[in-house]
Amino acid sequence: ERGTKITAHLKPEYKEFADPQRIRKILEKYSAYVDFPISVNEQTVQTRKAIWLKNKSEVSDAEYEDFYKFQTHSYDKPADWLHFKADAPLELNALIYTPSENPEKFGFGKTKPQVSIYSHKVLIDAAPKDLLPEWLRFAKGVIDSADIPLNISRESMQDSALLKKLGKVVVKRYIKNLAEIAKKNPEKFEKIYAAISNFIKEGVAVDFENREALTKLLRYESSLLKAGEKTTFESYVEKMKSAQKDIYYAFGRDRNTIENAPYLEAFKSRGIEVLFMYEPVDVFAMGNLGEFGGKKIVSIDSADID
Repeated sequence: ERGTKITAHLKPEYKEFADPQRIRKILEKYSAYVDFPISVNEQTVQTRKAIWLKNKSEVSDAEYEDFYKFQTHSYDKPADWLHFKADAPLELNALIYTPSENPEKFGFGKTKPQVSIYSHKVLIDAAPKDLLPEWLRFAKGVIDSADIPLNISRESMQDSALLKKLGKVVVKRYIKNLAEIAKKNPEKFEKIYAAISNFIKEGVAVDFENREALTKLLRYESSLLKAGEKTTFESYVEKMKSAQKDIYYAFGRDRNTIENAPYLEAFKSRGIEVLFMYEPVDVFAMGNLGEFGGKKIVSIDSADID
C-alpha cells in the first residue's frame, strides 16, 4: 500500500501506551481538532472542527456556544466571545470567552487558567501559567499560533518569550473589545461587567501596563446619580467643577450606609460628585491607581481634605 507505517516498540514499564483506551484519551485531548481521520483498532476517533480558524461570518452563535461547552466543560452560556486573527507582530488565531458568572463568587478559591495554546490545531499546553495576567484568569478559550514549533516541550513553552508576546497581543485586543462593547452596546456591557468587574478592578491595581485602559472600563454609582445608575472616571472628570482639583470617592457596605455618613454632607452641599464604592477590592484598586487624568483620587474621609 502507498503511505508510511511507523512502529513504536514500548518498554515494559510503558505498556499502558499500548492500551486502546489510553491511546484514545491522548488523541481526544491533543488531537481533537485535526482534519484527517484517526482510528484506533479500526474504530474512528471523534474529532471536531477548529472553529477558531474559520472566519467569524462562517460560525453561528450556536456553534460558538457548543464549542465553549465542549472546550471548557461548562454548562452555562458565555456572556461574550472575542474571535480574531492577527498577522503582526505574531501570526495567531484566538477565540476567547467571557463567562456569564464570576467563577470565584461561590468561595471555591482562585480559578485556574483555561486558555489553551495550540499550534496547527495540535494542543501544546492546556493551561499555560504565564500566558495571560493573573487578573484575566476568568477567561477561557484557545490561542493557535503557527509561530510555535510543534516539537516544543511544555517546560520550554512556559519560559518562552513567545508566550509573553502572544499574551500581550490577546490582552490588548480583549480590553479593546470590552471598550467597544461598552460604547456600542451598554446593556450588554453591563451584564459582562457584573460578572467580571472584580477582576477588572484587580487588573487596575496590579497591571501597570494596561491600567489606564482598564480604568476606563470601571463603572460606579455616585452622589449625583439615582440608585442603579453608574458613571465612569472620564465622565466624572468632564463634569468636575472648575475649582475642583481631586476625584472623590466614598467606601461603604451599600449606598444607604454611604449616604448616611457625616462626611458626605459637605460634598453634597457644594454639589461635588462623590463616587460610591462597595467592594474591598475597590479600595485596593484606588490605592494603587492614585490618579486619573492628572487628578488625584481621594477618599472623602481622608484627613488631608480641607
